[in-house]
Amino acid sequence: MSHTPEAPPAGRRASDAASAARRAARAGRRLRPFHFYIALALFDVLVIVASIYVQHQTLKSFNRALTDIHQIHDRHRWLRALEGTLIRINAPGNDVFTTRDPKSERRKYTEAQIDMRRYLDEPPPNTPAPRNYSQHLEDMTSHARRIFDVFDRIAAGNIEPSVEREWMSDALNSMASMDRAQARALEVLGEENDRLLRDQEDALAVHNAVLTNRSRVEFIFVMIVALILAGVTWYWRQLQRMHDELVAEQQRAETEKRNRLASIGEVCFSVAHGIRNPVAAIASSAQLALEYGQTDDRTRQRLRDVVTSCRALTERVTKLLSFAREGRAEAETFSPEEILERAVAELANKLDVQGLSVERRFNAAGVLIQGDRNILVQAIIEMLSNALDELKLGGRVTLVCERSADGSNRVEMGVIDDGPGFTPEGKERACDLFYTSKTGGSGIGLASIRRAAELHGGSVVIADAVPHGADVRIRIPVRDGRE
Repeated sequence: MSHTPEAPPAGRRASDAASAARRAARAGRRLRPFHFYIALALFDVLVIVASIYVQHQTLKSFNRALTDIHQIHDRHRWLRALEGTLIRINAPGNDVFTTRDPKSERRKYTEAQIDMRRYLDEPPPNTPAPRNYSQHLEDMTSHARRIFDVFDRIAAGNIEPSVEREWMSDALNSMASMDRAQARALEVLGEENDRLLRDQEDALAVHNAVLTNRSRVEFIFVMIVALILAGVTWYWRQLQRMHDELVAEQQRAETEKRNRLASIGEVCFSVAHGIRNPVAAIASSAQLALEYGQTDDRTRQRLRDVVTSCRALTERVTKLLSFAREGRAEAETFSPEEILERAVAELANKLDVQGLSVERRFNAAGVLIQGDRNILVQAIIEMLSNALDELKLGGRVTLVCERSADGSNRVEMGVIDDGPGFTPEGKERACDLFYTSKTGGSGIGLASIRRAAELHGGSVVIADAVPHGADVRIRIPVRDGRE
């Protein structure tokens, strides 16, 4: 069923209008709103992902700054503990001059030393020991031990006053040296505290700079998102406008099509009365001349040609009348296999003459359809006639009746042949009115098939057969026998 355009001017205008309507419909489908919603949903996902990433980076910077501040705070507490313990170590060496109880003061001194050693052995992570602090601490402890030794000897008794005065003078000198060592150690700890404060200020400054940069990035990001949303909104409005224009164009094309069909119907009905009766009279006269006239062979052949031409003209008028039919099909209930079998029975003689084998692929048992039996039979006859025209002599024709593969409650019935098949353009425009490649063809056959399908709330499905050929079907709603 290969087709190439050879349409008259009026037919070409009609087919061009139908093609424009189909293009408008396809463009309308491409611009469906859900396409925009999908794109907008993807954009929203990207915005959410980007926002999560930016917030993650901000939180990461905050956690890093919080960790630095926490470490600085731990070091500061450690230095304060060293400072307090340092004062506790120094106090017994001074208090012993007042209490004259070296044993009790030495015990306090020993407890403070133990705490100091524990703090020095367990510093916070990544905390170096204060510079020269251990040396100053060692000076303090050595002078404190000398002070306690002096008071231990004095407490033992039997000491000359002059010797006691000399020992006390040495103890006072040791106390002064111990206080100077303590001052130097406290100075070292003070410097470490100042350094920690500077580190804390630096960490806060770095974090503030990061937050400032992040805020700038977020502002730019928000502006970009706002611009994109504005662009998307504008683009959507353009798409909506195009979609509305295409829908309006499709509606205009459909209106023109209906008006054209109505005009064709009026013309057909008026022409039928003006053509059928004269044509029938011409055919009858020619037939009578063939049967009873005394003519030579050449004249008889011409009379046969007249009869054949009259029949062809009558058939074309009948097709036009059928195509221009308006309204819905008659409400009859029957099986689709019945339609196919009746169509084959109508063309049984032609099928036999051309030597065509007919196969059946019926996979819709128990399915019923509702409509006009005669219209559907005529549609299948048109499919078979097209197959006969393409196959000429020999070949295979397959009658198909099966449920739609898309899962819809529809049945497909049609004809598959192993002829040359459709060209790409022919497949797209096969159902256009007056579109044909046959010599003397009317271009109504497949258009009438589509008309029959539309009268039954269905459509025409045209595909390539495997390995070659044409697959033409009508897809219409079914009525299950169980209902």
